[in-house]
Amino acid sequence: MLDRVGRFVEKRTVTIIAIAILITLIFSSFLPFINMSTSLNDFLPDSEVVRAERRVREYFGDSSSAIMVYIENDNVLKPSSLREIYNFSKEIGNFNCLSIAGLVDIICNIEYGKNLINCSDEEIINAFQDLMYEKSYEEIKIGENKKDGAKIYSAYVKENDTKIFFSIESFQIPKNSYRQEYEWFIEFNSKIGDNSVPYKISARDDLLPIWVFGAGLKENLKKRDKEENVYIWVFSNGTYFPVKLNESKFYTSGNRVVIEIDKDELGKFGIGKFGSMELPSKLTEIKIGLRKYKFPWFGFAIDEKIVGMDFLNHNISLKDIDKLWSEIDSLNSSFVLFLKPEFMDEMKNSALMILSKDYEKMKAKSTIVLFQINSSDFDSFYERLRNIKREEFKITGEKIISNEINEMTDKSNRIIGIGIFIAIAFLLFLDLRKISYVILSFAGLFISLIWTFGTMSILNINFNALYVAIMPLIMGLGVDYSIHLFHRYINERNNGKRAGEAIANAIANTGTALFLATITTCIGFLSFLTATIPPLRYFGFLCAIGIIYTFIVTITLLASVRYFIDKKDDFGLYEKKSFSFDFLIKKQTNFVVKKPKIVILFFSIFTIIMLFSMGNVKTGFRIEEFLPEESPSIKTLNKINENFPFFIQSEDYIIIEENVTKLKTLKEIKEMHKNMKDDEFILKTPDGGIKVLSVVSLIEDAVKKNRTIAEKFNIGEDGLPKSDEDVKNIYDYLYENKEYKNEIRRVLHRKNGEYDASLIIIYNNAISSGGDVNKNIEKFYNQLKEDILGNAIITGPTILTYTITSSLVKNQIKSTLICIILSIIILAIIYKDFILGFLNILPVGIASIWIVGSMALMNYSLNVMTIMVTSLTIGLGITYSIHITDRFRKSDKSKESMFEILSSTGSAIVGAALTTIAGFSMLIFSPMPPERQFGVIMCLTILYSFIASITLLPSILLLRKK
Repeated sequence: MLDRVGRFVEKRTVTIIAIAILITLIFSSFLPFINMSTSLNDFLPDSEVVRAERRVREYFGDSSSAIMVYIENDNVLKPSSLREIYNFSKEIGNFNCLSIAGLVDIICNIEYGKNLINCSDEEIINAFQDLMYEKSYEEIKIGENKKDGAKIYSAYVKENDTKIFFSIESFQIPKNSYRQEYEWFIEFNSKIGDNSVPYKISARDDLLPIWVFGAGLKENLKKRDKEENVYIWVFSNGTYFPVKLNESKFYTSGNRVVIEIDKDELGKFGIGKFGSMELPSKLTEIKIGLRKYKFPWFGFAIDEKIVGMDFLNHNISLKDIDKLWSEIDSLNSSFVLFLKPEFMDEMKNSALMILSKDYEKMKAKSTIVLFQINSSDFDSFYERLRNIKREEFKITGEKIISNEINEMTDKSNRIIGIGIFIAIAFLLFLDLRKISYVILSFAGLFISLIWTFGTMSILNINFNALYVAIMPLIMGLGVDYSIHLFHRYINERNNGKRAGEAIANAIANTGTALFLATITTCIGFLSFLTATIPPLRYFGFLCAIGIIYTFIVTITLLASVRYFIDKKDDFGLYEKKSFSFDFLIKKQTNFVVKKPKIVILFFSIFTIIMLFSMGNVKTGFRIEEFLPEESPSIKTLNKINENFPFFIQSEDYIIIEENVTKLKTLKEIKEMHKNMKDDEFILKTPDGGIKVLSVVSLIEDAVKKNRTIAEKFNIGEDGLPKSDEDVKNIYDYLYENKEYKNEIRRVLHRKNGEYDASLIIIYNNAISSGGDVNKNIEKFYNQLKEDILGNAIITGPTILTYTITSSLVKNQIKSTLICIILSIIILAIIYKDFILGFLNILPVGIASIWIVGSMALMNYSLNVMTIMVTSLTIGLGITYSIHITDRFRKSDKSKESMFEILSSTGSAIVGAALTTIAGFSMLIFSPMPPERQFGVIMCLTILYSFIASITLLPSILLLRKK
């Protein structure tokens, strides 16, 4: 067949050139439509974990991307710094933003009714201090009375989530009678910002009225006893009037009087609440005392209903007149009791996340402004961000990193393209010594690349960072084809052949080896079609199609153009002699032919050493690895990792897909919460809990904020509803309630009125916690597998990284075995000798062991680029073996023949290997670390394959002959 190709080239030269130009123009028209992008999603394999993650996005919406703005100065908490951060976030626009200035702004609005910009420095400082106030559930001594004859000598306060306890220590606790009434009181101002309202709380043993006017005879004849009542005295129209607190109480304990006040009940009077909304209230100017009713009280009262004052909750008497009470003793306290709402504790936790670990009181050196940006909004957001130039504000995040990778990919292409051109041009000229050969070789390579990338565009394959390696691969390998063809052509011309006959013979003789090399190289590349990672599959396909294009262009277009140029000198002596690399292989050729056993022994020992080294090679994948450590986004990310222990986190998920309105499902979710408490990499909140969001945690939060929910939906002490119906009812309530619907829809999916999926969001630092990232991720995944119950599936970005990493090794083993087996089968069929086919593969198979062992010694890991190395070693390196084996099997198989083969063919192989190494060496200048590593490894791959082919393979072939 190749004979006919040679004759067709001689007869239809112009036709071949015209067809090639036309095809090139067609492919060129598609190049502008190549889309460039690199993201984690590109590398996701087809697995249950990945499909579950896609369903998470389908049910709960595309997860927004976190963009982090790192801000550093002498103190980011100065009022001036907070104003600058606030203005910056407003300049960006209406995007979901979390910043320390934004949190302080909320408190400023609540306490002072104005935004942060309009607050004074003092107000900003007060707002921040209120935000960061640390609740204490310990008893605090708030006052002491050192006066002689004092009735009260000290006072204490203590609070929990629902109660406030005032304790008054007294030398003597007086007893009440109808003639002498005493009460303990706490006087204070409830302050929100600059607004202050006075209140009193009193507690006394109330002797019940002997007669209540308006209550009726029957009611008045009932036996009456005393009651221990607590009142709140509300200030209105210049005086106080008391309202009985039914949920509060007081009691004595030794020499202490303890007044226990219900917070919800206080909230009805605007202390800590306004309606159903919690507010931050400060109890200031506290005064604790004992007072006595001035006049005897003979037990007469009026029913509050008959005077329309039901809200007082008690019968009206003269004791309700504040001025009729006389103070006996008191003590004043400077202590301020801050009733901090639950939502402010949540805000405080958020603040701690975005403040650097050196934060203390009103000082921190750095902070983060966090933006959550949907994919559709990113371009407009990024444009605004770039237009706001502040040197101290540094940006990072997944989308920013992805953008930098795309820019770096474009830069890398330019560097590599120019470098490859210079390196290959130099070696081609050194080898072939004629500028027309150099230009023609490059023309063939560029046409092959145009066809390859045109195919990429036609098939709508995105160009990502991995595909930067396609150009050096095709150029480095494709140049071998032109070198071998032109070397043979030059030899034919030097032997006196006409240009037409010489080119036909070159195609016929060299073409067989090139065809075999193309097939085996394509097998190496196409073995990646078994990979579960899509970019690896596309990479293998594009490289294979590129090599096929290169083979076709070489034996048709290049041969035609060469003949077209030289046919005018068809009758003259062809004096061109190529440069010989014989001096590089002469000594080793003699040694191999004379001492093949020693050669085999040496490489056997070397292979054993590398086998042991292979065990230390690591596997890993992170999209950030495509950028160098000195890139702005990576430097910023490293600073954040170092300085923000509560911030750096990943969101991973447990998805439950079933009818989730069953109580059984809620119990399983709660049980999973308990199981996760001791997991190493799940983040802890500043209060010590685990940072996990689920429908269970949201129900618990809702009950804390509004205790009536527990009664309304029959929620028990375990925090769960008591029936499937109750579960459905509370889901419906939360799903439609303005306060809860945004959060509940993050973890609960409803379709056609049915709740069919629930999500547990797990915040973790498996990637950012330091140490061996891959081991951390594996441990995190295994711990979660032990935690889950029922039909739950684990997924999320960290788990996807683990999935990619795990699939890398499987892909490597599978593709390497396929490559070896298919190459042996094809070579055995062509050679009609299975052993010869196997021996042809053996040296490059051994070379793949050397390269993986070398990776371990250089501390390189197997990632999405370097994972291809073993298959590529076989697919690329076998080219050299084929040229040696093909010549040897056609010879008399003597030592003299092997010496002649190595001397002649070996020189061309050296030139081909050097140009290929020169091509791959340009990757070393890439700004992207994985590509630099890939360049180093591929240079070693070609070197090892070359050495194995011209030393180990000849030694094995000679011993086989014996």
